[in-house]
Amino acid sequence: MSVAIFPTIVFSAKLGVAGLAIAQSSFGYGSLQKYRSFLTAVLVLFSIHALGDLVLVSGGYRYVPNLVGLQLPLTTFIGPAFYFYTRSLLLRANKNSIKSIILACVGPALVMLSFMPFALLVSAEQKLALANPATRDPALYQFALLTCLSTTLVFLGTTLTYFRAAYMLQVKHRAQLMQRFSDIQRQSLDWLRIILILWGAVWSLYSIEYFLGFIGVKWIGSGVMIPILELVLLVAFAHLSLNQPRLDEQHKTQEPEPATPRIAILDPQRMTRIADKLRHAMEQEHLFKDNELSLSRLSSAINVSENHISETLSQHLHCNFFQLINEYRVEEAKRLLASTDHSIVDVSFESGFNSRSTFNTAFKNAVGLTPSAYRQANLEINTKSA
Repeated sequence: MSVAIFPTIVFSAKLGVAGLAIAQSSFGYGSLQKYRSFLTAVLVLFSIHALGDLVLVSGGYRYVPNLVGLQLPLTTFIGPAFYFYTRSLLLRANKNSIKSIILACVGPALVMLSFMPFALLVSAEQKLALANPATRDPALYQFALLTCLSTTLVFLGTTLTYFRAAYMLQVKHRAQLMQRFSDIQRQSLDWLRIILILWGAVWSLYSIEYFLGFIGVKWIGSGVMIPILELVLLVAFAHLSLNQPRLDEQHKTQEPEPATPRIAILDPQRMTRIADKLRHAMEQEHLFKDNELSLSRLSSAINVSENHISETLSQHLHCNFFQLINEYRVEEAKRLLASTDHSIVDVSFESGFNSRSTFNTAFKNAVGLTPSAYRQANLEINTKSA
């Protein structure tokens, strides 16, 4: 019996990582929280996925041929489980309706229906014979190929559909945070969006390679590169998700609603007056230097309701709260970098940023240079002028 040693090691490592993460998620701090339950479910499904692959690459299928493929209906729940985990993490008063639960079962049910004829009508001996080109039955092999193709397409379609839904939840969550807070780095979960993109891409490649392998098409990285990428992503996801602090209610967002055109309730003169108050609060009182500044705090400071400020920002100033505050912070940082010898860290905090990493990102996005490069450029200009 031949064993693919390297893939066996990789899939064993995936199973080990998933197992350790399950233990930490289930029994660690905050394990009773709802989002932790969904996280555990996601990790369990990943471990089942890894175990199914491990049985194949290690040659274990020879001992349990009737179990091969039975993990497919369960692994098709990965996409829905990931989506429900994202909902429980980001949304206030999150409740999964009966309809959403039924829809989540559609993909796995289709996989089960596709796989059932192969599972019930093909004997263990016939399944083992399919593994060897010299002993396989051509007609039965074609039947197996069609079964693999249909289940793979359903798995991929279901997973990408729910990954996209989770991605859109995170995007809308981030957009809502930007309406109310000046510092969103720890609450926006940008890492989740990146993980979803990368995992969607890897599993698309996995599904393509899985099918091509059955028709005899191989490439130099077949069975090696994609499992390694999966392992790296699993390690990254386990680390980031287990270390993600629970969001408090003020940093969670409302259930997304269908987009509707916003109707202005303030007249232009009123918005102009509010805009003048905002400029005074920033330019004269320097409220932007408060690194915990929020829409609520600003509302209290200038005695204007949060809704009126938000409308003025979107309809009159054409920006959101996050963009307004960070624009003033970056301008202050530019002034400090050009006129003082304060360290970059000191400049970041004096400008109102909570961390150097947040400062560097905001500054680079706004100016096109890192803070140190901007300071160096100013020094060169001043030297030439002198």
